[in-house]
Amino acid sequence: MASLNKHLVMIVLQFLREENFKEAARSLEKESGFYFNMRYFEEKVLAGEWDEVEKYLSGFTNVEDNRFSVKIYYELRKHKYLEALDRKDKIEALHILENELKVFSRVKNDLYRDMTLLLSLDNFRENEQLSKYDNMVEARGTMMMELKKIIGANPVFNGKLEFPSSRSARLRTLVNQSLNWQHHLCGNNRPYPDNIKTLYTDHTCELSKGSLATLPVNFPAAGSANPTSFTRPGVYTPFRVPASAISNQGQGQGLFLNVDAVGKNKGILNPVDDAVNKTTPWQLTAEKIDHPVRCRLVTLNASDAGDKVSQLLYTNAGTGILVLGSSGFQMLYKWVRHENNPSGKATAKELPHLWKPSSGLLMANDIAGVDLQKSSPCIALTKNDSYVMSAFGGKVSVFNALTYEVMTTFMSTPPVPTFLAFFPPDNNYVAVGMDDSTIHIYNVRGDEVKCILKGHQDRVTGLAFSTKLNILISSGADAHICIWSTDTWEKKNSFPLQLTTSESCSACTGDTRVQLHRDEIQFLVSHGTQLALYDAENVDRVQRWIPQDALSAQITSAAFSCNSMLVYASFCDGSIGIFDAERLSLRCHLNPSVYLSLKGQVVYPVVVAAHPQDPYQFAVGLTDGSVKVIEPFEPEGKWEVFKPPEEGFANGRSASTSTSHHAAEQVQR
Repeated sequence: MASLNKHLVMIVLQFLREENFKEAARSLEKESGFYFNMRYFEEKVLAGEWDEVEKYLSGFTNVEDNRFSVKIYYELRKHKYLEALDRKDKIEALHILENELKVFSRVKNDLYRDMTLLLSLDNFRENEQLSKYDNMVEARGTMMMELKKIIGANPVFNGKLEFPSSRSARLRTLVNQSLNWQHHLCGNNRPYPDNIKTLYTDHTCELSKGSLATLPVNFPAAGSANPTSFTRPGVYTPFRVPASAISNQGQGQGLFLNVDAVGKNKGILNPVDDAVNKTTPWQLTAEKIDHPVRCRLVTLNASDAGDKVSQLLYTNAGTGILVLGSSGFQMLYKWVRHENNPSGKATAKELPHLWKPSSGLLMANDIAGVDLQKSSPCIALTKNDSYVMSAFGGKVSVFNALTYEVMTTFMSTPPVPTFLAFFPPDNNYVAVGMDDSTIHIYNVRGDEVKCILKGHQDRVTGLAFSTKLNILISSGADAHICIWSTDTWEKKNSFPLQLTTSESCSACTGDTRVQLHRDEIQFLVSHGTQLALYDAENVDRVQRWIPQDALSAQITSAAFSCNSMLVYASFCDGSIGIFDAERLSLRCHLNPSVYLSLKGQVVYPVVVAAHPQDPYQFAVGLTDGSVKVIEPFEPEGKWEVFKPPEEGFANGRSASTSTSHHAAEQVQR
C-alpha cells in the first residue's frame, strides 16, 4: 500500500507540474520526500538563495544523517560563508560561522578552526587552498557539479532522483476512467449524460421528465455457481458535458475529455468491454493570435544592420540568452535580479542588459579565411553556464562565459565543425558534427579525438544525447537519422525521414534538427517539410505534422518547451506555431503582425529557443538580427486551445474562429 501512496503522490506531482503550480509542487516534493527535484535545487544554488536551498534539502536529509549529508551541508554553508567574506561583510560571515558552521567542529575541529582564521584575512584567497576561487557566482556552478555527485552517492536519495516515466495527464485519465465506471454503475444509465458538473460527488444520471428509472443490476450472491446471472453491461456513447463543467476544471481543460491525450483518439472507452463509440471525437481548435495585446514580448537588438541571428540559446539557469550572429560574434544578455524580478530569470516584462566584461574582450569566433555565407554556425553551453563552446567555419573555441577569454581552441579544419553537443555525464567530452558527414567524439581535457563515427552521407546538422538509453542521436543534411551506442560508439540504427517527392526545402528552411523529449526516450525531428516525433527505444515514428492551411510555409526551426508538453515552431512567412507535443496538434498560431513591424522588409525567425524552466516562454532569432522573447499575458499565463461559444456551432462545426479567452475544445455531434 505504501508504494501505491507514493504512486498517488507522484501522479499529483505530475499534475501540478503540468499546470505550472510550481510552489505547490515544491511543497509536495519536500513534505512527501518522494522526489528530489535536482533541477529546482540547482536553480536555487546557482541563484545563491541559501535559505531556500536548505529549506528544500531538509525535506530529504538532515545535516547529521550520514557522511554524505554532512558533506552536502558543509559545502553549501562554506560557500555561503566565503561569499560573505568576499563581500567584506564580516558581521554576516561571523553569524554564519557561529550559527551554521560550528556544528561541523564536532566532526573535524581543525576544519572549523581554519574557517575561523579566514576572518582575520583581508582576502580569503590569501589562503593557499582557496587561492583558485575567482568569481564567486561562477564558483557556485563548480560546487553544484560536486554536489550532484555527492547527492547521487547518498543512500538517502536512492529512488528519489528520477521522476517516474508515465503518459502525460495521468491524473485526468484516472478521473476519466472513474467517471466512466460511475456511469456504468449508475441505476439510470443514460447514453448522453449532461449533468457532469462536479467531481465532489459520484456521478448519477438525472431522471428526465416522464421517464422511469432503470431497474438496478442484481449481482449474484457470493459463492453462486451461475456466472450467467451477471447482467452484461451495455455499450454507451461518450459523455456530452456542458461548458460550465469544463470551465470549472483544470483552467479550461475538461478532466474527462482528454482520454485521447493518452494516445487513443477514438472517444471515451467502455471500461468493461473496451468498446468504442463511433461518434466523431472532440477536436482541438487552435487559438489564432493576430494582435500584440494577446502576448507580452521584449526585443533584443542583438547585431548590427545586415547581420542575422544564426544560433540562439538560453543559459541553463534561465537568467540569460546567448546569441550567435552571422558575423561570428556572440553576445550574452542577462536579466538583473531585483524586487520586481527576484529570481533574475528571463522575462518579457523588461529588457536584459548586454553583458560586457571589464577587460573589453569580445566573444569572437575564429573566422580567418572563412566564407561566412557557406558556413554552419554552432554553439553549446556547459551545464553550469561557465563555458561557451562555439565554431563558425573555423576552429572550435572555448570561451569563459564571464570574462570572454578564449580558454582553448581545437579541431583544425578541414573538416569543418557543423554541430556541437556536450556529453552530459562528462562535459570534458563533446560530440562534434562535421561537414564531411562524420562525428568526432573529442576529449577537451586530453586534447584528443577518442573516435570518429561514420554513417551519414552529408554534413551533420543535429546531435542529442540520451543518458537514459545510452545513445547519441544524430541528424544530417542527407535527411537521415542515426542512433549510436555511447558504450561502444557503434551505430545501432539508421533510417531516412519519410519525404514525398513534393517535399523539397527552400533556401530559408533551417537544417534538420533533433531534440530529446524530457523522458529521454522520444525525440523531436524538425525539417523544413515536417515535424515528427520518434521513439528512440523502438525506433518508431509516433506522430508527424506537415505544414498546412494557415501554417503552410516551410519550417525554419522548432524546439520542445522545457517540460516537453509543447513544441514551438517558426516558419518562413514569419508565423509561429505552438503545438501540443504529444499529438503534434496545433494549439496556437501567432501571426507575424504580433511581433513584427512588417514595413516592407522580409523578416522571419531562423531559430527558436525555449526557456529552460518556464514552459510558456520562448525566444526567436530573426533575419534582421533581433531577438524576440515572447510569453502569454497574465493571468492566463498559458498558450491555450479555444472553444467557440455553443451558439456558434453550425452542423457540428464552428461558424468562425474564436479569439475568446475561454479555453476549451470544439465538439462535433
